[in-house]
Amino acid sequence: MGVLNKMRDNIAGIMIFLVVVFVLTMSVGGLVGGADITDLLSGNQPNAFTMVNDQELTREVFMRSLQNERENYRERNGSEPTEQQMAQLTDQVWETMVTQILIQQEIKKQDITVSSDELKYYFSENIHPSVRQYFVSEAGEFDYNAYQEAVNSPEASSFWTAMSQQVASIVPVEKLQQKVLSTTQVSDAEVRAEYMKNNISFDLDYLFVKTSLFKDDEAEISEAEIQNFYDLNIEDYQQEESRVLQLISTEIKATPSDTARALNLIKDIQAEIIAGASFETTAQIQSEGPSAPNGGFLGWFGKGKMAKPFEEAAFAAPVGEVVGPVLTQFGFHLIKVESTREVEGQTEVEARHILIEIRPSETTRDQIRRELKNLEFLADELGFEKAVDSLGMSSNTSNKLNQKDTFVSGVGSFQSAVRFAYLSEVGTHSSVMQNDTHFAIFMLSEITPAGPRRYDNAKVSIKRKLINEKKQSLANDAASTLLTQLDAENDWASVKLDDRDGLTHEAVEGAKGNTSLKGLGRLYEIFGFLENAKTGSISPVFNTPRGAIIVRLNARSDFSEEDFATQYDGLYDSLTKTRQNEVWSKYLLSLRENADVMDNRLRML
Repeated sequence: MGVLNKMRDNIAGIMIFLVVVFVLTMSVGGLVGGADITDLLSGNQPNAFTMVNDQELTREVFMRSLQNERENYRERNGSEPTEQQMAQLTDQVWETMVTQILIQQEIKKQDITVSSDELKYYFSENIHPSVRQYFVSEAGEFDYNAYQEAVNSPEASSFWTAMSQQVASIVPVEKLQQKVLSTTQVSDAEVRAEYMKNNISFDLDYLFVKTSLFKDDEAEISEAEIQNFYDLNIEDYQQEESRVLQLISTEIKATPSDTARALNLIKDIQAEIIAGASFETTAQIQSEGPSAPNGGFLGWFGKGKMAKPFEEAAFAAPVGEVVGPVLTQFGFHLIKVESTREVEGQTEVEARHILIEIRPSETTRDQIRRELKNLEFLADELGFEKAVDSLGMSSNTSNKLNQKDTFVSGVGSFQSAVRFAYLSEVGTHSSVMQNDTHFAIFMLSEITPAGPRRYDNAKVSIKRKLINEKKQSLANDAASTLLTQLDAENDWASVKLDDRDGLTHEAVEGAKGNTSLKGLGRLYEIFGFLENAKTGSISPVFNTPRGAIIVRLNARSDFSEEDFATQYDGLYDSLTKTRQNEVWSKYLLSLRENADVMDNRLRML
């Protein structure tokens, strides 16, 4: 019965998967054995939510998947996503669904199907992993007896129907992946190189000529050089369209009356507990903290782990008594210490708490909203700027906003404000809008079209780039001069630059290719040299983003053929998996780059 109950619990998740797959495959032939309804999707659809190569992803289907992901987020984190997190979830769900459509289109194009015999195979001889996951023993292994019990149970018929459809949807994708990855290979030389990177250690010296040793005035850049670089590289200075908003905003924060409401509520709760109510049960019902489902249980903690007022009250409280209300930055607390102990000479307490947060009430929110509504009504009559002046207000200017931005300076993440900016004309003002922290009214004040950045705006960054390049060249020249003075025997710690202090020397022992070099980070070129060099060899000059480096190999550990043979299979499998992930990712990227995608999210969300 336990297996059947588990299957019933998972039917809803399976059906959500199948609904999404069904809708995404409608215009590419439907699910295996389904009807082709391509004719419903034909023709130009400028009002479609999203079109992917003439296949529509409807707003309804998208919102269903987004809501499902939002619920998953809530279950994982115990809270609603913030506006910024919701914007990220929206992008992730949309990108995933577009990719799913492209995959289904490719499956149709390549005529990849799954036969009834194949389906039988995945439920008998080689039970598919998506089925196996529901029949796992306590030891973490596939429980064939439980599987057979479910197969023979009439009560599980709906589960097997759903699973059959799910496997029929997954297998074509797996076949496509197998075709794409069929040419993926890892050579023995690559496995050997990976082994060396992980296991061979090197003792070395290095000299590092940093670009910071050279002053900016040693790398003078003329106006003509800056202009010439801009002209030759103007394609690198293209910028997206940007828009700027003027805004009046009010932070949504609790008032003294909101604080009093929270205090009165927690005092009422305290009175109920004193009258005999269970602290644990009351916490489950009333507490607004993340520990509420556990009856407010916080476990054991020592000093320095909690907010100071909470800590002081908890460590002064007699065991079994309820103390509070205690005010912290989180709100008002009632605390019940259940036990104390000594750990390595330090006192710890085991406690529960009830938290009532101090939050802006609806009355507070309505008051803020009404005040800004007055501005909105006046702006309808006079225009935004005159209305602001007449009320003695001062508007703020946002940062430059690209279409995919969510952050608006002064008010934080505010995606609806960015959407307003890109759906409006200059001079248009919004209605009162809100995010998690502010109410605000916006006016679109500036549009900068897409195109090359003006020379005057790019000049400073180009000059800095050219100065850094000249300083890199100076460091390289200095290192090349040093190289003529070095040999396998001399003491590099005593080496000096001719005309300046600050040359960096380090002696490093046990360096490996999969770790960072002290003071340098990961430099694969250097380890490429070390792997093939003889003891005492000195490298050529290596350029890095921060200067020029010379390396001397002092010693290298031995290569163990026996150990290499032991690790070979694991390294091969790891490299193959990495290579396959890279190939599949590039394949999906090529599908996306070659697809015709019409995205109306800005207008329709």
